[in-house]
Amino acid sequence: YRIDIAPIDEYLVAGVRPAILALMGAMVFLLLIACSNVANLMLVRMSLREQELAIRVSLGGSWWRLLRQTLAEAVLVAGLGTASGLALAWFGIHELLVIAPATLPRLDSIGLDRSVLFFTVAVGIGSIALFGVLPALRASRPNVMTVLRGSSRTAGLSGGGLLRSGVVIAEVALCFILLIGSGLMIRSFVALQHINPGFDAHNLLTFELLGPIGTTPEQRGATMRLIRDRLHAIAGVQSVSAATPFPLTGGFYPIRWGTAEALADNSKFQAVDEQTVLPGYFETLRTPLLAGRTFTESDNTANRSVVVVDQALARKAFPNQNAVGKRILIRIRTPEPEWVEIIGVVAHQRDVSLAEPGREQIYFTDAFVGSGAAGIWGIRTTGNPVRYAEFPYEVTHPGQQ
Repeated sequence: YRIDIAPIDEYLVAGVRPAILALMGAMVFLLLIACSNVANLMLVRMSLREQELAIRVSLGGSWWRLLRQTLAEAVLVAGLGTASGLALAWFGIHELLVIAPATLPRLDSIGLDRSVLFFTVAVGIGSIALFGVLPALRASRPNVMTVLRGSSRTAGLSGGGLLRSGVVIAEVALCFILLIGSGLMIRSFVALQHINPGFDAHNLLTFELLGPIGTTPEQRGATMRLIRDRLHAIAGVQSVSAATPFPLTGGFYPIRWGTAEALADNSKFQAVDEQTVLPGYFETLRTPLLAGRTFTESDNTANRSVVVVDQALARKAFPNQNAVGKRILIRIRTPEPEWVEIIGVVAHQRDVSLAEPGREQIYFTDAFVGSGAAGIWGIRTTGNPVRYAEFPYEVTHPGQQ
């Protein structure tokens, strides 16, 4: 066992951090494209005003005065853009809070805080520094003699051609990057929609049971059966089971397994993710059974050394063979390996995310590992499972007053 310490804010957003960072990257590219547009427009505008600026320089105007004027215009544009962005953000959050369902997690924490305001102001200042200074410097240092000798429009448009071309090239490059990134994100999203997680999440409600359920294996086993019977008696509940952990929730810990050759060579033991389940788990999650059978009530005892494995482990342990009826060595209850018999092979379930297949899996009954080990419950309902989330429910384990 080990203990990992992490900041609470990183823990809370760990599941959505990749999506948030990808969205932030797309917004940064959009900001850069918009700034390129504004910078190009400012360059064109300053080019058309070069004769005016050249006359002011010839009359004694300093480059600092011209720089201040053009920077002030850039600050005005950036300020209006920042204020408009904050207004749209406030309106969007307000509308989100109006239409968002009550089950949306941490809904009350959504809002514009001081950090968001500081970040927005910093982005506005950064935009000025990146795309406002160049046009300002260009306008504050006109070629007085060239501009005054030529026509205002021709000299103005020809003076900053190289700089404007560079801005346009950068803008087109950013657009290509954004389009490629958007295409990859859309392709990944479509691919994720077609990935089979190994179970059916529709009409499935899961919850975790906290608190003690008994001091002895017999008490814990009796309490688990009582909870299952009470849940199954609720109208609209089709099936009930429990497991630790549930797929796509993380928290999987590997154990060691091996075939007969591992008895002579410890290096032949390999890692596999274990999962403790109650009978009916695969039926409740609708995980396809590929060979053999799943657990029954008679298997849910400490002295029944039977397991169910997924197709990935079955192929790895017994390639091109039927794994049902064969035995493997596992290390979970004792330091020494013990033999268990494979009674069934099921489809592979995704452990942590849809993007990664994860490690092979092996399933034990709750009583084999220790009654009460399966602490996350799942119920499959005939209708919307959300309406069962606040169902009044109370149970005491046998012998408790």
